[in-house]
Amino acid sequence: MSNNEKLDVDFKKYKYVWVAIFILITSVVVYGIVTRFQVMERGMYTVGKITDIHSSRSGVIVYITYSVNGKEYSQFFNPGSDFEMRRGRNIYIKFLPDQPERCEYLNITVPECALKGQATPVWKKIPDCE
Repeated sequence: MSNNEKLDVDFKKYKYVWVAIFILITSVVVYGIVTRFQVMERGMYTVGKITDIHSSRSGVIVYITYSVNGKEYSQFFNPGSDFEMRRGRNIYIKFLPDQPERCEYLNITVPECALKGQATPVWKKIPDCE
């Protein structure tokens, strides 16, 4: 049996596995795109705090916490190269009101004036205070 025939047999043998992997990857990508669109269209803003920063093989991982309606959420993400990483930094989080765990992280430091007088602030747009 030649190498080409062996590859043809192997592909036929695992055809459904490859199709399943393709469908899974496509589903994850589409879900991410839909979530991002929904958050950008219907999202609300709150404050998240960077709680930890770790290095890994895939780059830097930033851990954050934020609260919505008295419930605390913890997330992590791989920031872009221009993301200001500092433990304790407050950043804006844009989340879906009905699913607060679905969110986007903004590389914008929250000014102190936005934090005054509110335990867990939630806004329809980023506050303009100076």
